[in-house]
Amino acid sequence: MNREALIEAMARALKAGVVTPQHGDRIDAQAALQAITDAGYAVVPVEPTEAMTRQGMALALKTTLSGDYTWRDYAQDFYKAMIEASQ
Repeated sequence: MNREALIEAMARALKAGVVTPQHGDRIDAQAALQAITDAGYAVVPVEPTEAMTRQGMALALKTTLSGDYTWRDYAQDFYKAMIEASQ
């Protein structure tokens, strides 16, 4: 689901069942999505997209774990790469 489709879905949810949201509902949905982003969160698909998978695999292929770069660091970087690709 892309950003526009997500905004439409949020607008419909805000309108509680109206099939075609009004312009004001889209503004509310955009504001809600921006508030989520501003709070440091991301709305991502439940299943990773092809772009997310490629980004994660690209990181995995170029990463070498060493004493200074741990599995924990790798997991955090992998997560960030996939989130970035989802945007």
